[in-house]
Amino acid sequence: MIQKYEQHDDADVIIPDKIARPLVYSATLLLINAIVAISYLNYGLFIVLLFVYITSLFHWYKPRFSALARRIDYFAVFIAILYGSIYAILIIKKLKYLLIWFIGLFIICIVFICNEVS
Repeated sequence: MIQKYEQHDDADVIIPDKIARPLVYSATLLLINAIVAISYLNYGLFIVLLFVYITSLFHWYKPRFSALARRIDYFAVFIAILYGSIYAILIIKKLKYLLIWFIGLFIICIVFICNEVS
C-alpha cells in the first residue's frame, strides 16, 4: 500500500510538511560552517552562511514552489556560492582547494538539476 500524505495532491507543495521536518533540522548543520568561519575571523563568510541558514529554515518549514521563502533561499545559496568561489580564487589560490571547491560545486549542481527535473 502506498502511503499518502495530507498535502500529496497539492501541486504547490514541494515536500509535504510532515516529511520536510528533517530538512528543517538538517539546515542546522549549516551553523557548523558558520561557526568555523567566525572562528577563523572570516566575518563575510559567517554572514553569508548565517543568511543561508535562516532562509533555509523558512523555506523548508513549509516548502512550496510559489513561496517567496524559496526564492530568497535560492538567492542566499547563489550568494554563498559566489562568495565562496571568489574567496577560493582570490584568497586561497591553491590548486588542490580550488579543484575540491569547483568539483564539489559541479556535483551539487548535477544533484540539484536531477532533483528539479524528476
